Amino acid sequence: MDAPREYLVIFESTLAGQALEDLKAVAKVTQVLEPRLALISAGADAGESVRRIHGVLGIYVRAPATLPSDLRVCPRSFWALA
Repeated sequence: MDAPREYLVIFESTLAGQALEDLKAVAKVTQVLEPRLALISAGADAGESVRRIHGVLGIYVRAPATLPSDLRVCPRSFWALA
C-alpha cells in the first residue's frame, strides 16, 4: 500500500456541495475552501475514484497552470495556507 499524499480537488460551481459530500465518502478531506476547493489525503490510486464523482473538475498533486475562469480563489494560496 502506498503512503497517502495530498491532492487538490476543484469542483464545478453548480455541483460543489454534492460533490464534496460524495468526495468525503471516498477520501479523507483535510481542508475545504467553500464552495469549490478541497484538499484530500489519499493514496496514488484515489485519482480515478475521485475523478468519477459528478461535479469534480479535477484532482491535482499541485495547483494546475490553468484554472476555471469563474474560480475566485487561487488554489496555490489555499494550498500554501493548509
